[in-house]
Amino acid sequence: MSSMQLKIKVLIKILLIIAVLITGYLSSVQDAFSAGTPSETGAAKTGYVNIIQVIDYFNLDYEFDELAGVLVLKKGTQTLILHAGSKAYYYGDRTYFSSLPVRIETGRIFVSSEIVDFIIKRFVRKRVKWEVVNGNFVVSGRTLREKEVVSGRKGTELTTPRRRIDIIIIDPGHGGKDPGGIGYGGIKEKDIVLDISKLLQKELRRSSNKKVIMTRKEDVFVSLEERSKIANGNNNGGNSIFVSIHANVALDKSSKGFESYYLSLHPFGENARDVSEIENAVITYEEKPYADYLKEVLNRVVDVEYRKESMKLASYINQGIAQMVNQAMPNRGVKGAFFYVLKESKMVAVLVEIGFITNKKEAELLKSKEYQTKLAKGIASGIISFIDEFERTNGFTEGY
Repeated sequence: MSSMQLKIKVLIKILLIIAVLITGYLSSVQDAFSAGTPSETGAAKTGYVNIIQVIDYFNLDYEFDELAGVLVLKKGTQTLILHAGSKAYYYGDRTYFSSLPVRIETGRIFVSSEIVDFIIKRFVRKRVKWEVVNGNFVVSGRTLREKEVVSGRKGTELTTPRRRIDIIIIDPGHGGKDPGGIGYGGIKEKDIVLDISKLLQKELRRSSNKKVIMTRKEDVFVSLEERSKIANGNNNGGNSIFVSIHANVALDKSSKGFESYYLSLHPFGENARDVSEIENAVITYEEKPYADYLKEVLNRVVDVEYRKESMKLASYINQGIAQMVNQAMPNRGVKGAFFYVLKESKMVAVLVEIGFITNKKEAELLKSKEYQTKLAKGIASGIISFIDEFERTNGFTEGY
């Protein structure tokens, strides 16, 4: 073979390799854009769609990091990741692009109709006739209602009775043999949270017409199982909210401020994992062996039905406290973490960390009746604001 023939052969191989690479690239690009192109199940649909309505309708699991603006949609081993302000979305190990960026507005998450088609194709795997009506996910078909506007797992606007909150359950953390955290000057978490919880109960009874129940009214140990029984025993049809009151501790004595938590398998927010580990240490006081209890809890599927409402309640409470304490202590924000006491409560549930008892200044404030009253009024204000908005919008399904 001459040198010229060898060069030609090598050149042909190079061209073939380039052709294969180009073909693979074009195929991936085509797949990326076709995944975001309206399918026949959603033809001629354009604009934004409220994705929470889609998630609720198909009963999909999700995690939302409000601070980072990241929504993670899950079903089995499938995972779809969306970022606020971005057109890119991630499924498995591949990146796709939609025509419109993800948008967060007034507490709702909007995505392009192309992403909704992608979700139906990959997660639901069946033909669904749907359309967009004023940003709402509307399913149509041969049903009693030709065009049923989806408004959550609990029903539609046409069939669901007005949703109300009738009972507020206050849970002072720890108690009895479980002191909780030990802070500056020997201050005990169990004592501080009980004092504030009593003031909170008094404030709620004064400023609302709701029934208010305490899981403990004195310095006694109440197991997690007993707390959940009290809560769930007063939850007729999801008409209750559960607020667990705690105080924070930290090795860093300069740590200060208040924060609120909703239930999440994956910690969201600074120090969320540390806080959940400290508060979950209560299981060492349970009669059940630690390993058995842990196994029992973790083997259950996390109930996400009330996560959206719980996030809103946590946000309202933080706003209420911030207004009352007037920057006396910083607002550390709303976070997500896995708390056993929230896991067992089948209702809207949050855990409030009222401040750090390991911080000298904050510990002194938390012991004062004046500051305790401000905290109680702030928490009560947040709870009442949440209930007002919840009932006005029928569980955040109307005009939201």
